[in-house]
Amino acid sequence: MVEKSVMTKSDKSNQKKQTTTKYQPLPVDAQTIASQKIFEAIPLAIVSVDWKGQIQYMNRAARALLGEPDPYLKLEEWPQSFGLYLDDGMMPFPAQKLPLIRALRGEEV
Repeated sequence: MVEKSVMTKSDKSNQKKQTTTKYQPLPVDAQTIASQKIFEAIPLAIVSVDWKGQIQYMNRAARALLGEPDPYLKLEEWPQSFGLYLDDGMMPFPAQKLPLIRALRGEEV
Protein backbone atom coordinates (compact mmCIF):
# COMPACT_ATOMS: atom_id res chain seq x y z
CA MET A 1 0.00 0.00 0.00
CA VAL A 2 1.40 3.40 -1.03
CA GLU A 3 0.90 6.26 1.36
CA LYS A 4 0.44 9.73 -0.13
CA SER A 5 0.73 12.96 1.75
CA VAL A 6 -2.01 15.51 1.37
CA MET A 7 -1.41 19.22 1.80
CA THR A 8 -4.38 21.43 2.36
CA LYS A 9 -4.66 24.98 1.09
CA SER A 10 -3.98 26.35 4.56
CA ASP A 11 -0.81 24.22 4.80
CA LYS A 12 0.43 25.72 1.54
CA SER A 13 -0.11 29.28 2.73
CA ASN A 14 1.69 28.55 6.02
CA GLN A 15 4.56 26.99 4.11
CA LYS A 16 4.94 30.08 1.93
CA LYS A 17 5.11 32.34 4.97
CA GLN A 18 7.91 30.26 6.46
CA THR A 19 10.06 30.43 3.34
CA THR A 20 12.74 33.09 3.45
CA THR A 21 13.89 34.89 0.37
CA LYS A 22 17.59 34.54 -0.35
CA TYR A 23 19.59 37.07 -2.31
CA GLN A 24 19.30 36.27 -5.99
CA PRO A 25 21.83 38.07 -8.22
CA LEU A 26 20.44 39.63 -11.37
CA PRO A 27 20.81 37.56 -14.50
CA VAL A 28 24.01 38.33 -16.36
CA ASP A 29 22.12 40.04 -19.16
CA ALA A 30 20.38 42.45 -16.77
CA GLN A 31 23.66 43.21 -15.00
CA THR A 32 25.39 43.83 -18.30
CA ILE A 33 22.66 46.17 -19.47
CA ALA A 34 22.75 48.10 -16.20
CA SER A 35 26.55 48.42 -16.36
CA GLN A 36 26.46 49.56 -19.96
CA LYS A 37 23.90 52.26 -19.14
CA ILE A 38 26.15 53.57 -16.39
CA PHE A 39 29.28 53.43 -18.56
CA GLU A 40 27.52 55.19 -21.45
CA ALA A 41 26.67 58.10 -19.13
CA ILE A 42 30.30 58.59 -18.06
CA PRO A 43 32.06 61.19 -20.24
CA LEU A 44 35.43 59.39 -19.96
CA ALA A 45 36.56 56.71 -22.41
CA ILE A 46 36.06 53.21 -20.96
CA VAL A 47 37.30 50.07 -22.71
CA SER A 48 36.72 46.62 -21.25
CA VAL A 49 38.83 43.67 -22.36
CA ASP A 50 38.90 39.99 -21.48
CA TRP A 51 41.96 38.15 -20.12
CA LYS A 52 43.22 37.65 -23.66
CA GLY A 53 43.05 41.39 -24.36
CA GLN A 54 40.08 41.17 -26.74
CA ILE A 55 37.81 44.21 -26.53
CA GLN A 56 34.52 43.26 -24.92
CA TYR A 57 32.95 46.71 -24.59
CA MET A 58 33.65 50.36 -25.39
CA ASN A 59 31.48 53.18 -24.13
CA ARG A 60 30.35 56.08 -26.31
CA ALA A 61 33.27 58.31 -25.29
CA ALA A 62 35.79 55.58 -26.19
CA ARG A 63 34.17 54.99 -29.57
CA ALA A 64 34.18 58.74 -30.27
CA LEU A 65 37.87 58.97 -29.35
CA LEU A 66 39.16 55.73 -30.87
CA GLY A 67 36.53 54.79 -33.47
CA GLU A 68 35.00 51.36 -33.95
CA PRO A 69 37.78 48.79 -33.73
CA ASP A 70 37.99 45.50 -35.55
CA PRO A 71 36.41 42.91 -33.23
CA TYR A 72 39.52 40.74 -33.61
CA LEU A 73 41.97 43.56 -32.84
CA LYS A 74 44.82 42.35 -30.63
CA LEU A 75 46.30 44.45 -27.85
CA GLU A 76 49.63 44.50 -29.62
CA GLU A 77 47.93 46.26 -32.54
CA TRP A 78 46.44 49.09 -30.44
CA PRO A 79 49.26 51.62 -30.96
CA GLN A 80 48.97 51.42 -34.74
CA SER A 81 45.16 51.11 -34.89
CA PHE A 82 44.39 53.81 -32.32
CA GLY A 83 47.31 56.13 -33.13
CA LEU A 84 49.11 55.81 -29.79
CA TYR A 85 52.48 57.59 -29.82
CA LEU A 86 55.28 58.40 -27.43
CA ASP A 87 55.62 61.97 -26.12
CA ASP A 88 57.49 63.07 -29.24
CA GLY A 89 54.42 62.33 -31.36
CA MET A 90 56.56 60.54 -33.93
CA MET A 91 57.33 57.10 -32.51
CA PRO A 92 54.46 54.65 -32.04
CA PHE A 93 54.00 53.63 -28.42
CA PRO A 94 55.75 50.27 -27.87
CA ALA A 95 53.01 47.67 -27.58
CA GLN A 96 54.82 45.71 -24.85
CA LYS A 97 54.90 48.85 -22.66
CA LEU A 98 51.14 49.48 -22.84
CA PRO A 99 49.87 49.56 -19.24
CA LEU A 100 47.05 47.16 -20.10
CA ILE A 101 49.42 44.55 -21.53
CA ARG A 102 51.70 44.91 -18.51
CA ALA A 103 48.74 44.54 -16.12
CA LEU A 104 47.52 41.40 -17.92
CA ARG A 105 51.04 39.95 -17.48
CA GLY A 106 50.69 40.53 -13.75
CA GLU A 107 52.88 43.61 -13.48
CA GLU A 108 51.93 46.42 -11.15
CA VAL A 109 51.22 49.56 -13.19
